[in-house]
Amino acid sequence: MINFKSKIFLFFSSYAPLFLIILIQKHRVLMENGTKILDLFYNNNFCSWNSLFTILKAIINPVTIILLFLIIGIGFLIYLLIKNNSFAQNKFKITQIQNVTSDNMTYIISYLVPFLSLNLNSTANLYSIIVLILTIGVIYVNSDMLYINPLLNWFGYRTYKISGKILNRDKDVNDVFFIIPKEISQISVDNVINQMQYDAFIYIASSISNK
Repeated sequence: MINFKSKIFLFFSSYAPLFLIILIQKHRVLMENGTKILDLFYNNNFCSWNSLFTILKAIINPVTIILLFLIIGIGFLIYLLIKNNSFAQNKFKITQIQNVTSDNMTYIISYLVPFLSLNLNSTANLYSIIVLILTIGVIYVNSDMLYINPLLNWFGYRTYKISGKILNRDKDVNDVFFIIPKEISQISVDNVINQMQYDAFIYIASSISNK
């Protein structure tokens, strides 16, 4: 089962579209901070207190923090989806199925609307966004909402709520969430999914068969 740290990283990945929007709006700040740091290293002038203050100021800038969130989120999700191929597989036979991919759209709307009226040129507003994101993150992690992740749609995955039986463990499972690649997303009752456990109630499918 996935650990608490990984849940936080997955939350960051679910906010990747918003982080990207903010970074596009504030790309000049990133370029200016990057240029200052590169100049210090290029001139071999990064050991003075003024230089260290300049570097620290650039690092704790809200735009830099948001960039870090974006890198962690996207990087970890890609790592997890690639690593999925190395996990032991179980066979899961479907008895009930519901497509819940549309929940992602509700999630996108819920986090975009509060930010539409904010002035991103205000540093205070940017820090306010970070605080709000972290607050939502606590709810996201503690509520096991990991299956809701717009970035999974970018990567071609669909989400289903499924009940059925893990055949090789002879275990009945109800209302778990399956993250399924688009190429095998046409699933139905009585299909057998090869899967790995992603979390207590979340699984990733790798292939599908009729028996």
